[in-house]
Amino acid sequence: MSTMPKWKQYSFFIGGAIAMMAMTLSSYGIATVTPALLRRFDAMQHYTLTSLMASIGLLLFLPIVGKLTDSVGRRPLLIVGGLISLIASLVTGFANSFPLFIVMRALITVGTACLTPLSPATLPFIFDKSKLPQLYGIQGSFLALGTFFGSTIAGFLPILASHGLA
Repeated sequence: MSTMPKWKQYSFFIGGAIAMMAMTLSSYGIATVTPALLRRFDAMQHYTLTSLMASIGLLLFLPIVGKLTDSVGRRPLLIVGGLISLIASLVTGFANSFPLFIVMRALITVGTACLTPLSPATLPFIFDKSKLPQLYGIQGSFLALGTFFGSTIAGFLPILASHGLA
């Protein structure tokens, strides 16, 4: 268990949970609007490729992130992964070509590979073991919230756009 003050422990936990929620919100939001974007780029035939690419990207990058944490630590990868995911998600929303969309989707996958395992993996180093099941449950709830709100918000975007509001 860490000798870190409680406020710092819970600040890290809340920050990690919010980052994971934002990551799933972005990922599910982009997954929801991908068909519309691909139709706009006249690239609907690549729909399966974009979905498969995200899964294969995680498969490839998760072990790399695991190795990198041994050499550079968790904090830099959490920060870099969060920034990559945030910037790539924003650029994806303004993508005006299929190649740009694919590059941003790949970068989001890299950011996701950094955030997904590192936040939960850090908890045993800063919290007592008796608190871990509850904390993992709360993190799971944040992931579920991100999934729900990401899809919901992305589902409403075309409606808002048709009324000139988005």
